[in-house]
Amino acid sequence: MKLFLKLFATAFLSALLFGVCFGIFIVIENYYEISAFDNFVGGFTIGSLFSFPFYFTVGILFSYLNIWVTNKVSPKKSYVFGLLMYSLFGLIVGVALFPPGIFYIRNMLYFLGLGVLATNIFYHVLFLVNLLEKRKKVGEGYLNEK
Repeated sequence: MKLFLKLFATAFLSALLFGVCFGIFIVIENYYEISAFDNFVGGFTIGSLFSFPFYFTVGILFSYLNIWVTNKVSPKKSYVFGLLMYSLFGLIVGVALFPPGIFYIRNMLYFLGLGVLATNIFYHVLFLVNLLEKRKKVGEGYLNEK
């Protein structure tokens, strides 16, 4: 599978998964309200719509950068290295998303947490896509041998 197509599919799936996580956060936050289902749907919609541009621009660009760095460094534990790289970038994205004038620790941790959650969702979805691609190639090789 072409790398850009793989990253595009990963960004799409990650945005949907982030929308689900954001919807769950909204339901937990508004637990005592009567319309919890509407809150989940609203949280899913807002989370997905706002995360699509970030995943399709920043996520894909950073993935190219991360693949390049990983090939240059060639670490022994590539999963841990990738997880640390994406988590670091999530912290950077979380800092960039701070609203101006907000210096409360709770709000800072909220945005840092959202940034790390978003990048780790992208990393793990990409990891699963790569794993499925490897299994498909192994299965095709097995079928071609017979």
